[in-house]
Amino acid sequence: MNPRGAPGRLQLTSRAVSGLLVGALLGVMLAVALLSRMGDLGADPQEPSSGARTDRAREAIDRHHCSPSGFGDGTIPASALIRTGTGDLLLVSFDRGWQVHQDEESAAELVAVCLEDLPPGVTQKRP
Repeated sequence: MNPRGAPGRLQLTSRAVSGLLVGALLGVMLAVALLSRMGDLGADPQEPSSGARTDRAREAIDRHHCSPSGFGDGTIPASALIRTGTGDLLLVSFDRGWQVHQDEESAAELVAVCLEDLPPGVTQKRP
C-alpha cells in the first residue's frame, strides 16, 4: 500500500526517465564541444587557419597603406598585395597585381592595392 504523499511508481519512473534524458543531452553537448576542440588542436601547424591568414593580410594592408577596394579619390596605387595559390602573401607591383586580378584562371588572387612602392629593382617581397 502506498501512503499518501509518497511518490507513486509512475512518478518515480517519469523522474528517472527525465533525469536520463537530461544527462544524455548534456553528454552529447559535451562530446560535440570536445570533438570540435580536438579538431582545432589537430589542425596541421603548417597550414595557417583562415583567421591567421586574415590577420596577416590586415597587418600587411595597414603596414603598406593598402585598400581592398581601391582609393576612391583617384589615387593611383603603386603596388598590390596578392595571395598566391599556395597561400603566400606577397607585395608586388601594381601591374602584376592587376594581371592577377584579370586572370580568371590564376590560382593567385588580388587582396588589396597599395600606396607604398616597392624598392628599386625588387619585383616582389613578403610583406
